[in-house]
Amino acid sequence: MADAPIFGSGPDLPSAGPPTFILTASRSGSTLLRFILDSHPDLACPPETMVGSTCVSMIRLVYSLEKFGAVERFDISAPPDISPEGVKAIREFLDNAYFRYLGQRGKSRWCDKSLDTYQCPDLILKIYPEARFICLVRHCMDVIASGVRNCPWGVSRYGFDPFVAQYPGNSVAAIGAYWLSCNRAILEFCEKNPDRCTLVRYEDLVTVPEAVMADVLDFIAAIPAPGITRACFTVAHEARGPGDEKIWFTDRVSPDSMGRGVTVPPGALPTEMRVSINEVLAKLGYRTVDDDWQSAVGAIDPGPRCRAAIRPR
Repeated sequence: MADAPIFGSGPDLPSAGPPTFILTASRSGSTLLRFILDSHPDLACPPETMVGSTCVSMIRLVYSLEKFGAVERFDISAPPDISPEGVKAIREFLDNAYFRYLGQRGKSRWCDKSLDTYQCPDLILKIYPEARFICLVRHCMDVIASGVRNCPWGVSRYGFDPFVAQYPGNSVAAIGAYWLSCNRAILEFCEKNPDRCTLVRYEDLVTVPEAVMADVLDFIAAIPAPGITRACFTVAHEARGPGDEKIWFTDRVSPDSMGRGVTVPPGALPTEMRVSINEVLAKLGYRTVDDDWQSAVGAIDPGPRCRAAIRPR
């Protein structure tokens, strides 16, 4: 198994179930979810591979060659038509790339938590029509609080940079715009593909982790794994690659960071942006942001626990 090629033709991958992709914005708990999934006996979830960007580059190459001309730009959220042979070639490349990895890990299925995947889930679905998607969301104000806290010398990284350029000097607006862009795209894909998506709120994951993960594992057709949200801190995970560094100093799933967004001043969000953010928050079952947002004392639950909303139908 260890001598299997990374690229080119190789043995068929074990048929243990479809790949799983996490669609999420940064600072939303994706590293925690990755640790939990990676602790499952059948699932391997590496640090961010940027598989979405890889698929975009490959489909651009195939399309360019099939259409006999260079492709300057195309909308990655609406992938161009390429031949079935082109789709097959891209899939075989990815399958073979993951084959050796799975062998090294002793696992039979792979998951991906790259932060760029939310930009191109339709493209992923074109290549893996049987794929399952975990749509991981977190309240906007908590994401803003987390982003600012983790970038004390100036907001950067985590996908924030393009939005910082749009809102110089206003970190709240920059991260708010990033959250809105990500979660609009995720929610739209989730609503279009309810049979392929399950919606997980970070607040539910850290409050009732075992129940949430039981639903998630059932949705992706993985065997039950009671105790996985505790065991995830006692098994080895790959340390190289992007992720939330704080998790290496964590020994349990905790709701302690939930509700810290109460410290974020709502007035720092441009009025039109706040209206749009509230529309998305309402769809996700969260408390919306009004002028009295900061009136609560201490950390608050940003929305009623709504376990019925975990899997949209």
